[in-house]
Amino acid sequence: MKCLARFALLLTSALCLTGTLFAATTIPVGTSPTYLAVNSTTDRIYVSNLNSNSVSVIDGNSNTVVATVPLSASPSGIDVNPTTNMIYVATFLTGDVVVIDGSSNTVVTTITGVGALLLAVDAATNLIYAPHFLSTNVSVIDGASNTIVASIPVGNGPAGAAVNSVANLIYVTNNSSGTISVIDGSTNTVINTFSLLPFATPTALALDTKSNRLYVTDGQNRVVYVVNASTGKMVFLKGGNVAFTQPVYAAVLQPGKTVLISDDGTDNCLFPISETTNKVGTALKGFDGPIGIAVNQVTHKVYVANNANNTVSVFP
Repeated sequence: MKCLARFALLLTSALCLTGTLFAATTIPVGTSPTYLAVNSTTDRIYVSNLNSNSVSVIDGNSNTVVATVPLSASPSGIDVNPTTNMIYVATFLTGDVVVIDGSSNTVVTTITGVGALLLAVDAATNLIYAPHFLSTNVSVIDGASNTIVASIPVGNGPAGAAVNSVANLIYVTNNSSGTISVIDGSTNTVINTFSLLPFATPTALALDTKSNRLYVTDGQNRVVYVVNASTGKMVFLKGGNVAFTQPVYAAVLQPGKTVLISDDGTDNCLFPISETTNKVGTALKGFDGPIGIAVNQVTHKVYVANNANNTVSVFP
């Protein structure tokens, strides 16, 4: 087993060393940028800076930081409602969700008692779903009143969330249970639970509504699960001795075609996954501790948070 692990490490390193070196624009931001969110309507990108207690606001047209919003605690997960132009930031250590007005780049309010690492916004219903990582529930926040309106029991260690606004379904990874909870947004109840592999520790996930697939990262087991969002059937599994060393985040690059996976292990790469062939493509290198990925589906620009060198990479 140890020999196999060493071989896997050598193979993944080789993939990155021979991979495509991306000539991306780099934008200096705060200290330890971790996650990002894009408002495609305003062409603004929001970056949570973990160790400088701030959110950087990037203008997508000029690729420059136009504002820095100070926070009282370390931010982690971040998402935006493009309809209301409100940004929601999870501050895990304090258990809060900070609400930022995108028109003024100021903090509107702070919602306490949440405890989320990551969160997801449903722009259609103006609801925010915040998995409480140290518990077994998901808080539902009303974006109109900025109050918690429901608490939904799920599995142990709920971590990531993804929303299907058309079907009004929410998918939540349960890190300690190795499962994915499917929530009906109209009733705030769990209607299905997808089981992954034994000992799975799912964290972040991306939903491609065009292919109806979930792409789920599991850094501890060095795998990415590809799951049918209706049936829970695992249609594809890639990693371990093939490609990944520390997959941490997933984002849809081209709906129905390509998904990007960030790997901030020894490789510092991005891996494209073809949704047509279910194969991991050549590693994209030139990053430094890549974690969060965000894609503007209007401009087709990709933003990557380089946690180790305090920049955001932009391409093309």
